This record gives sequence, C-alpha cells and structure tokens, in this order.
Amino acid sequence: MIKKCIVFSFNFPPRIGGESLVTYKLLNNSKKCYDVISSTFTKSVNSDLKTRDEIHVYNSTAGAGWIFFAVRQFYNLHKKYDCMMSRSMPVISHIPAIIVKFFYPQIKWIASISDPIYNNPYRKLKTIKSKIISKIEDYIEQEVYKKADRLVFTNEYMMRYILQGKYEKYRPKAEIIGFGYDSSIIPKRNNEIDELIMQVHEERHAKMIAHVGALFGDRNAKIFLDGYKRYLEESNENVIPVEVLFLGATKGNLLEQIKKAQLEQYIHVINTVPYEESLFCMGIVDGLFLIDAEFEHINPSIFLPSKVYDYINAKKTIILFGRERGPVPDLLAGTGASSFEYSIEGVKNGLVQFTGSITEPEYKDIDEYSVSVSSGKLDSIIDELTSF
Repeated sequence: MIKKCIVFSFNFPPRIGGESLVTYKLLNNSKKCYDVISSTFTKSVNSDLKTRDEIHVYNSTAGAGWIFFAVRQFYNLHKKYDCMMSRSMPVISHIPAIIVKFFYPQIKWIASISDPIYNNPYRKLKTIKSKIISKIEDYIEQEVYKKADRLVFTNEYMMRYILQGKYEKYRPKAEIIGFGYDSSIIPKRNNEIDELIMQVHEERHAKMIAHVGALFGDRNAKIFLDGYKRYLEESNENVIPVEVLFLGATKGNLLEQIKKAQLEQYIHVINTVPYEESLFCMGIVDGLFLIDAEFEHINPSIFLPSKVYDYINAKKTIILFGRERGPVPDLLAGTGASSFEYSIEGVKNGLVQFTGSITEPEYKDIDEYSVSVSSGKLDSIIDELTSF
C-alpha cells in the first residue's frame, strides 16, 4: 500500500513562488501520496502546472485563519495519514504541524527548513512589531527543532548555520535534500523575450546573457552595471558584443540605475513571468549568470536558489559572481561554470570570458541535479519513519 502524507504548505500551485515551486516539484516526482493543505491568500504569478493523480490540494482563501483550516483538515482525515510534513517559508506552514504533534504525538513529522526561522538575515528588526514577531518565531523555531522527527535542510551550510549552539543537539535528525530541475515541465514561449533575443542575434549580431530572478541579500545591480561599463570601455571592435537581460523581480530601482548609467540600449529588464516562460528564456539566451547572495555577518552564504538547477538543465554557459565558498559555488563546481568575484573588475572579467567563448559547454552527466534524486531521498525518509 502506498504511504500517504499530509503536507502543510502555505504556498503551492496554482500560486507560484519560490517555495511553492520547490514543493510542487519535490512532491510531483515522489512515489508517495499527498494531501497538500495550501492557501490562495498570497499574491503571486499563476501557473498551469498540474499535479499527478496521487496529490490532492485543499486550498483556503484565509490568511492567519489558514492555520485553523489546516488543523481541521487533518482532524477530519487523520486516520489515513502515515506522516506529515511542513514546508517553509513562510513560517506559518509549521504552526499547524506544531498543533497536530501536540494532540497526536505518535504521527511522524518531517519539517523542511529552507530559511532560518528566527535568525533570518533577510529580516531587519527595526520596528516594535517586527521584534514581537521575532519573539513568536523564536518560539516556533524551538518547537519545530524539538518536536519534529526529521529536520530537512537544502544544503550543508544552511544546516550548520542553524543547528549550532543550543540547537546543535538536533543534528542527528537532520537531513539534506537539495532542489532539482524537472525535465517534465515544458518551457512556454514568451513573445516579448523571443522578440528581444531575435533582435539581439539577428539585428545587432550580439550575444545575450541573462539573470533570472531576484538579487538576494545585500547585493544590488550597481556593481554589475559599473563592471559592464568597464567591459564596454575596454572592449575592442572585433569582439562580439554582449547584451544583458534581467528577468524577474530585482532588488532596488534597477531601471533608474540603468538609465543613470546610460546603458538602456545594452541592458534590458522584463518583469516577472510564469515559471515555464522563465525556462523558455534560459533555453534561448547564450548564457546565464547569477549574483550570489551576500550578508555582511554571514560568510560563506547559506542560501541555495533553486533556479541554479534550472540553469544547469538549460546547458548554457554559466557565470557566477560571488565568493569562492558556499552552496552555489559547491554545486556548480562540477558543471564547468566560471566563478568571479562580485566586483567591478570581476564582472568585467566574467563578461570578457563569456565574449570569448565560441562553443557552448558540454553537459554530459546532469542526472544528479534532477529533482527525482531529491524526491527519492524524501521517499526514503518517509519509509524509514513509517516502517513499523
């Protein structure tokens, strides 16, 4: 009999965001059955992604009221569940699991931690409200790490950052499950992107390199723009020019920065598109680059964006701007991607190398980056916890 798990995930398709998409791919490639308790309260890009028949989604339009909806759903159907899983972010996804574990301590609980709950470097504690919320999240974090039967992290750096000090004792129940590309998701054509790339290739005989998604941490585009200007200044006439596309949400007022740098004819910005259309973009550009997250008090970075796996599956030249150590450079180390310091000179050098590359890199063995590997690890954890 196939084992069944209830999943508390505030974000899940048809609403698409980072955590929503990661959870979708993980469950859709698993061999278990799932009831997903989600919410349509959050605003994000809609998607046509379809779940397999063994996944049933129960949505609520409530915000904070979603917690009671989720607990009630478990209570109504709890006899058919072998285990439960809570996904974050947001942190609210863990609260129903904490309540369920209190009343049904026998059920096995897998808590997935994609970001630190309490000591999250993305959040600045400046207001009284944020400090109160932080206190609540500190309590939630303690309950999650203490009560969950398995703690799942996206990478070793994240796990070591979180499970230190008073939480180090919970390391024996920690597991690492990365992300992965999903080759079953078909890219969908985006006319604006297609027409832009066509102009770059056919009319201006240039290359196009793209950054897909947000700039994380304390990064902003100014260093990249200054590095690009230096690349233009030092390029000779015989070099194939490179234009840049920022696709999706970016930190800071990027359009103003581009205009101020007088780079409008070289650097393009397109707003957030559905996930399938971002895959289309990755497939038709000449190269992809990533500006790794950076925080002043965290070195190396602890964050691993799921889009890195899609970059790999696109089989394009990849350039990473950031520090030498961290989950992203570690992941890309075996792919032939190039890494440069995120500085004006580093950006210039990366673009020069990209300009000089004549052929696309050969990606021979990328199966290890498939989401099926991650889903297989999840299946193994469920089997281990429920083998009684």
